[in-house]
Amino acid sequence: MDLDNKQRLIDELLERASNGDLKLPIEAIYSLDDITTAVSGKVQSSKKGKVILKP
Repeated sequence: MDLDNKQRLIDELLERASNGDLKLPIEAIYSLDDITTAVSGKVQSSKKGKVILKP
């Protein structure tokens, strides 16, 4: 991919993120204390969105 195309895609992502148009599905939110569960095969194999870790 050439540099101009990469820049165009980055600009589009930034614009969508700042407008609130960039939607990412979240499967679950885990605390860092529960990281073992968050990365477990059971959670990872069936997830349909992002698994978020929070402090």
